[in-house]
Amino acid sequence: MTGRITLVGPAHPYKGGGARHTTELAHRLRALGHETGVESWRAQYPAALYPGTQTITDPEGEP
Repeated sequence: MTGRITLVGPAHPYKGGGARHTTELAHRLRALGHETGVESWRAQYPAALYPGTQTITDPEGEP
């Protein structure tokens, strides 16, 4: 049985474990035949709290 799934959380191009997990989970669910969408946000942290770069260009591992 397949279904429609929406994941809400950080995803690629954001860096970090949470984003990597959400991105990999979406890929695995799609591979199982589920219609999968990802809803992310514009920034993981306010710029004042995290002045570094929040995004990456290449995934942090192979999904």
